[in-house]
Amino acid sequence: MVCLDNWTGDLFLNELTETVYGDEVGLKILVERGKVLDEIVPAIQIEEQVIEASPIVIDENLPIIQIEFESYVAYAVMNETYFPGDDYEIYDTRRIVSVLTQSRYLDFVNQTTFVEHMHPGEHYIRYRIPCLDHVIEVVSYDLPKISEIAR
Repeated sequence: MVCLDNWTGDLFLNELTETVYGDEVGLKILVERGKVLDEIVPAIQIEEQVIEASPIVIDENLPIIQIEFESYVAYAVMNETYFPGDDYEIYDTRRIVSVLTQSRYLDFVNQTTFVEHMHPGEHYIRYRIPCLDHVIEVVSYDLPKISEIAR
Protein backbone atom coordinates (compact mmCIF):
# COMPACT_ATOMS: atom_id res chain seq x y z
CA MET A 1 0.00 0.00 0.00
CA VAL A 2 1.30 3.44 -0.93
CA CYS A 3 0.80 6.54 1.25
CA LEU A 4 -1.01 9.38 -0.53
CA ASP A 5 0.59 11.99 1.73
CA ASN A 6 3.92 11.52 -0.07
CA TRP A 7 2.60 12.78 -3.39
CA THR A 8 2.50 16.39 -4.48
CA GLY A 9 1.85 18.11 -7.77
CA ASP A 10 -0.64 17.76 -10.57
CA LEU A 11 -2.24 14.57 -11.88
CA PHE A 12 -3.21 13.47 -15.36
CA LEU A 13 -5.86 10.80 -15.94
CA ASN A 14 -4.29 7.94 -17.88
CA GLU A 15 -7.08 5.35 -17.79
CA LEU A 16 -10.33 4.54 -15.98
CA THR A 17 -11.82 1.08 -16.41
CA GLU A 18 -14.58 -0.90 -14.78
CA THR A 19 -13.31 -4.25 -13.52
CA VAL A 20 -14.78 -7.33 -11.85
CA TYR A 21 -13.59 -8.38 -8.39
CA GLY A 22 -15.38 -11.62 -7.48
CA ASP A 23 -19.07 -10.77 -7.74
CA GLU A 24 -18.58 -6.99 -7.50
CA VAL A 25 -17.99 -4.43 -10.24
CA GLY A 26 -15.13 -2.13 -9.34
CA LEU A 27 -12.97 0.64 -10.76
CA LYS A 28 -9.33 0.82 -11.70
CA ILE A 29 -7.97 4.34 -12.17
CA LEU A 30 -4.48 5.04 -13.49
CA VAL A 31 -3.10 8.54 -13.02
CA GLU A 32 0.26 10.08 -13.78
CA ARG A 33 2.03 12.88 -11.95
CA GLY A 34 3.00 16.06 -13.70
CA LYS A 35 5.91 18.44 -13.50
CA VAL A 36 6.11 22.13 -14.27
CA LEU A 37 8.64 22.97 -16.98
CA ASP A 38 11.12 25.80 -16.46
CA GLU A 39 10.11 27.59 -19.65
CA ILE A 40 7.43 30.28 -19.97
CA VAL A 41 5.16 30.20 -23.01
CA PRO A 42 2.05 32.12 -24.15
CA ALA A 43 -0.91 30.25 -22.62
CA ILE A 44 -4.03 32.21 -23.58
CA GLN A 45 -4.90 35.51 -25.16
CA ILE A 46 -7.72 37.68 -23.86
CA GLU A 47 -8.36 40.50 -26.32
CA GLU A 48 -4.97 42.25 -26.61
CA GLN A 49 -3.41 40.69 -23.51
CA VAL A 50 -1.35 37.50 -23.71
CA ILE A 51 -1.09 35.50 -20.49
CA GLU A 52 2.03 33.40 -20.11
CA ALA A 53 2.52 30.26 -18.02
CA SER A 54 4.85 27.34 -17.53
CA PRO A 55 3.61 24.13 -19.17
CA ILE A 56 2.75 21.13 -16.98
CA VAL A 57 3.65 17.80 -18.56
CA ILE A 58 3.65 14.15 -17.47
CA ASP A 59 6.78 13.27 -15.50
CA GLU A 60 8.00 10.12 -17.28
CA ASN A 61 10.54 9.52 -14.48
CA LEU A 62 7.82 8.78 -11.91
CA PRO A 63 5.75 5.60 -11.69
CA ILE A 64 2.07 5.49 -12.65
CA ILE A 65 -0.34 5.58 -9.69
CA GLN A 66 -3.00 2.85 -9.66
CA ILE A 67 -6.12 3.44 -7.54
CA GLU A 68 -8.47 0.45 -7.28
CA PHE A 69 -11.94 0.29 -5.78
CA GLU A 70 -13.20 -3.30 -5.43
CA SER A 71 -16.75 -1.97 -5.55
CA TYR A 72 -18.49 1.38 -5.86
CA VAL A 73 -21.91 2.95 -5.43
CA ALA A 74 -21.44 5.62 -8.11
CA TYR A 75 -18.73 7.46 -9.98
CA ALA A 76 -18.51 10.43 -12.30
CA VAL A 77 -15.85 11.93 -14.53
CA MET A 78 -16.22 15.63 -15.23
CA ASN A 79 -14.36 17.98 -17.53
CA GLU A 80 -12.23 20.16 -15.26
CA THR A 81 -13.13 23.25 -17.28
CA TYR A 82 -16.78 23.00 -16.23
CA PHE A 83 -16.18 21.89 -12.63
CA PRO A 84 -17.49 24.56 -10.25
CA GLY A 85 -15.96 25.53 -6.96
CA ASP A 86 -18.54 25.08 -4.24
CA ASP A 87 -18.48 26.37 -0.65
CA TYR A 88 -21.11 23.75 0.25
CA GLU A 89 -18.56 20.95 -0.01
CA ILE A 90 -16.47 19.91 2.98
CA TYR A 91 -13.24 18.05 2.23
CA ASP A 92 -9.57 17.75 3.02
CA THR A 93 -7.65 19.88 0.51
CA ARG A 94 -4.19 18.82 1.70
CA ARG A 95 -4.17 15.56 -0.21
CA ILE A 96 -4.06 14.62 -3.86
CA VAL A 97 -7.07 12.34 -3.30
CA SER A 98 -9.63 14.19 -1.15
CA VAL A 99 -12.25 12.62 1.09
CA LEU A 100 -15.49 14.59 1.07
CA THR A 101 -17.87 14.57 4.00
CA GLN A 102 -20.49 16.88 2.47
CA SER A 103 -21.17 17.55 -1.20
CA ARG A 104 -23.93 18.00 -3.73
CA TYR A 105 -22.81 14.79 -5.47
CA LEU A 106 -23.32 12.83 -2.22
CA ASP A 107 -26.75 14.44 -1.89
CA PHE A 108 -27.52 13.37 -5.47
CA VAL A 109 -26.38 9.78 -4.81
CA ASN A 110 -28.50 9.63 -1.63
CA GLN A 111 -31.59 10.90 -3.47
CA THR A 112 -31.27 8.77 -6.62
CA THR A 113 -30.07 5.38 -5.32
CA PHE A 114 -31.09 2.75 -2.76
CA VAL A 115 -27.68 2.99 -1.09
CA GLU A 116 -28.94 3.75 2.42
CA HIS A 117 -31.60 1.02 2.25
CA MET A 118 -29.26 -1.67 0.91
CA HIS A 119 -26.51 -1.00 3.48
CA PRO A 120 -28.24 0.46 6.55
CA GLY A 121 -25.81 1.71 9.15
CA GLU A 122 -22.76 1.31 6.91
CA HIS A 123 -20.66 4.33 6.09
CA TYR A 124 -19.65 5.06 2.51
CA ILE A 125 -17.07 7.60 1.45
CA ARG A 126 -16.84 10.01 -1.45
CA TYR A 127 -13.41 10.45 -2.98
CA ARG A 128 -12.29 13.20 -5.34
CA ILE A 129 -9.30 12.75 -7.62
CA PRO A 130 -8.64 16.14 -9.25
CA CYS A 131 -6.65 15.75 -12.46
CA LEU A 132 -5.68 18.29 -15.07
CA ASP A 133 -8.54 18.18 -17.60
CA HIS A 134 -10.68 15.80 -15.46
CA VAL A 135 -12.21 15.57 -12.00
CA ILE A 136 -13.05 12.02 -10.88
CA GLU A 137 -15.62 11.43 -8.12
CA VAL A 138 -16.10 7.97 -6.56
CA VAL A 139 -18.59 6.93 -3.86
CA SER A 140 -17.63 3.60 -2.28
CA TYR A 141 -17.83 1.56 0.92
CA ASP A 142 -14.32 0.28 0.22
CA LEU A 143 -11.04 1.98 0.89
CA PRO A 144 -9.10 2.22 -2.36
CA LYS A 145 -6.03 0.05 -2.87
CA ILE A 146 -3.27 2.36 -4.06
CA SER A 147 -0.05 1.21 -5.65
CA GLU A 148 2.66 2.40 -8.00
CA ILE A 149 3.33 0.79 -11.37
CA ALA A 150 6.82 1.05 -12.79
CA ARG A 151 7.08 2.31 -16.35
